[in-house]
Amino acid sequence: MNSLVSFPTKMIPWIACAAAMASGCADPEGAFNDFKDRYQATQGQVEAGAPDGPQGDGAACVLPEPGDVDDKYLFALSANVLPKKPIVCVGTLTITQGASGPEISFSLQPVLSTDRRTPTGTPLVAGPVPINADGSFVADFGGIKVNGNANPISGSDLETTSTVLTGGPGALCKPADFICGAVTGQVIVPATINLGEGVGSKFTLQRITDPNQYPPPMIDCAGTTVK
Repeated sequence: MNSLVSFPTKMIPWIACAAAMASGCADPEGAFNDFKDRYQATQGQVEAGAPDGPQGDGAACVLPEPGDVDDKYLFALSANVLPKKPIVCVGTLTITQGASGPEISFSLQPVLSTDRRTPTGTPLVAGPVPINADGSFVADFGGIKVNGNANPISGSDLETTSTVLTGGPGALCKPADFICGAVTGQVIVPATINLGEGVGSKFTLQRITDPNQYPPPMIDCAGTTVK
């Protein structure tokens, strides 16, 4: 797994490419602290910037049940080319009981990059996928398309051939107020970009408790926020 370090030399072409193309949770910190506490219970510390969430043994993980994630969530996809310009969605999560345990489905509605509230384009969907006993999961969204007005990196329409969200141990444990992990996949429009290259791409999901006041997006498991 990758960690947050300085950009390696092989990332420079992707950064240059992005530059060339460029023309309500009331207590988001509390949600992140809840996530941190779950990790501390299993391993005793938080590895800041871990791209796929905390690495614990899952002993303290209580899996969410149907109804536990009924609030909407603010989703942020922080691409490796320009991490501080996330693509933001308002997400709906659904937990169902599968044959082997709880499963989760995702419906993530992209919003305008200018206000991070107004829906644009079609939702990005995945699932249901199993939630493992330690709270980890892998959600394969397949190829996705995002309208250019939701893409703050270049303002161009975005298309991938694959997009996978991976939450590590502890990612989906109660109260599930803050969920994070790694993003892998291949962008083909407006440029060819490997989302897992270099420092890797990240995602977060923050529970929205106040529909009139969305939280500032967090862009990694360390709880880094952007305006």
